[in-house]
Amino acid sequence: MKDTLIAFCDLAFCPVSYDFVTWLVRAMYAQRARHCKRLHVVLVPKEDGLGGFARSWGKHDAAAARWRLWHIAVASCPLAGATVTVTATRAQAEAMRQEPCWWPEGRAHLAGWMIEHARAGGFVPKLQPTAAAVRYAQSAWQHEKIVTLTMRSQETDESRNSDMDAALAMCGWLREKGYHPIGIADTHEVLMKGGAGAVALSPDLRLALYQRAAMNLIGNNGPAVLLWHSIAPFLQFNVALPAAEWKAHYEEHLSLRPGDQLPWARPDQRLIYRPDSFDVMREEFERWAGATS
Repeated sequence: MKDTLIAFCDLAFCPVSYDFVTWLVRAMYAQRARHCKRLHVVLVPKEDGLGGFARSWGKHDAAAARWRLWHIAVASCPLAGATVTVTATRAQAEAMRQEPCWWPEGRAHLAGWMIEHARAGGFVPKLQPTAAAVRYAQSAWQHEKIVTLTMRSQETDESRNSDMDAALAMCGWLREKGYHPIGIADTHEVLMKGGAGAVALSPDLRLALYQRAAMNLIGNNGPAVLLWHSIAPFLQFNVALPAAEWKAHYEEHLSLRPGDQLPWARPDQRLIYRPDSFDVMREEFERWAGATS
């Protein structure tokens, strides 16, 4: 086991949400720093928490917390090439602690440390979809000019929700320009209303589609971290918006001020500190298309 890093994700601090993905990338960095061939993730429960695992947040109940544990946190581990154990108790997790291991204290899921590390010239790993997911994406979406639009529609922090009218207008405009728009519904909405939302329910398939697309449009919502830590192109709108506390959150916890870009980002990966209105999305998309033509 000396060639395997055991990385402990303490759910007393890390949310059971897409924030886990940033923690996972930090675990990949720790694996590389310790020269380990393999990564094994151990999820450490918050035994007195929501559903016995998670911190309480938003309007999620215990059942939703457990669903997110299995379908977001556990399901994202293959993107790092990692195996995973979900422990029943903290004592069980402690019994697994052996070198080499990484058990960070506090909120290691926040990207501020990684951004500062990259600004200083440090290496930041990239997530990759599995080979099977890549094959499925290539088979299901064969158009060469795919553009995804990832929607947010939540009862928690509704001010961050997508502008649906603007998204529909953008889809129409994209079709006129010869692109093939694909709307990805909010996972919560897919679950509540049903439908064949395979991408919305699988981080692996979602990332495979993102990487296949010519461009991905997204707002201030969870799956954006998959784009941050991948080679997929993206324009993320509503960054540090709309409420003032989001600007403070980005500055304090992510070391990002309005106008800043991720230090590891490519030219086709941009944070847009403007709302996701149709005019803004069209303008930023045209700027990207013009730079690549």
